[in-house]
Amino acid sequence: MVLLATRLVGLQKQERSLPPPLILQASTVLELLRAFYSDDEDYQSVLDFNHQPSRFDFDRLLEKTRVSAAAAAAAAAIARAAGPPPPS
Repeated sequence: MVLLATRLVGLQKQERSLPPPLILQASTVLELLRAFYSDDEDYQSVLDFNHQPSRFDFDRLLEKTRVSAAAAAAAAAIARAAGPPPPS
């Protein structure tokens, strides 16, 4: 409930039968959400990404999450394909 009160983020559990790769992906997303929204320093990265993308430090994110170079390149390609974020 702390995330709901401090960051306006709520989590809901839903029972579902998912294939193992999706369970791993969902677990990763949940862990990153918990990590970045529950720590003030890391939450600043969320704010920068959403509201001041020029200040966002992608290298710091990779170091923090220990993402491989190949995964980072794939994520960067997806982000470029999506285009710039809407103005804040």
